[in-house]
Amino acid sequence: KKSKGAEVAAAPPSKKKPVPLTIVGLKYAEARAGCGEKVTLVREPENKYDPNAIKVINSSNRKLGHIKKEDAASISKTLDKINADLRPKGQHLVAEGTILNAGDGYKQSVEVTFKKLAAKTKGGTTPKSGKVQAAPVTVSSKKVKG
Repeated sequence: KKSKGAEVAAAPPSKKKPVPLTIVGLKYAEARAGCGEKVTLVREPENKYDPNAIKVINSSNRKLGHIKKEDAASISKTLDKINADLRPKGQHLVAEGTILNAGDGYKQSVEVTFKKLAAKTKGGTTPKSGKVQAAPVTVSSKKVKG
């Protein structure tokens, strides 16, 4: 079975489309998430079981699980490349999600959007405006060529 790839491209706010993904490993979670709850996806390259791991955390920074291995394998490489390209510009990519269902105790659905954010300066604010500057980035389920 082929896994879904990820294609990343900048998109205007009106055209950004959330990406449906699956959270797995719920039985090992530090917390549970309910339908509609906001979550954040965090790359976890130091994960001893999977260097492509993407963990899902709630607003209290408690682990809910990980993105399904097949999806994480394709998305993580793209996220890492984008973040490497953004870092010299003082920016980074943030993946935010919304829980779509209660899950079955083993897996749960999440809809994810990706935003490009300006990094904070040493003074604790972002450049110029003092506010986080977000630009949406869309990740689709089309395979990346290359």
